Amino acid sequence: MTSGIVEILRETPGVQNLAGINEAGGKYKVYPMIAPQPEHGPYIIVSKVSNDMQSQGKDFPSTLDYPTYNVLCYHKNFRPTEIMHEAVRTALDCMDYTTDTCVFRKIWLITDYDRWDNNLQMHCHVAVYGAEQAR
Repeated sequence: MTSGIVEILRETPGVQNLAGINEAGGKYKVYPMIAPQPEHGPYIIVSKVSNDMQSQGKDFPSTLDYPTYNVLCYHKNFRPTEIMHEAVRTALDCMDYTTDTCVFRKIWLITDYDRWDNNLQMHCHVAVYGAEQAR
């Protein structure tokens, strides 16, 4: 679940320090799907992009999902997006977590790349993570 990845990142000190706290002072700037506007960078967006595979059993329902998540690190300057990505990767890669919303048996980095967001006028580092999630 996307909310599980968001929870992990919001509770990771290295990510907290880099993303910062929103202007209202209530949350670390890690958001599901979209940042509330107007939000100023830096911030991180997490979204589930697929769930193409589930465990299969002849006589029982699926107990595992294998979702894919995008984690997007936004900043006005390029280098901080790379630093944010490294903090996210340290928090997630090859880890297992039980959060308030779900159980991740493993999370791993699949790929990552850079992009520019014309609408926001910000650099963005995109990382794609796979997960094994218990149902």
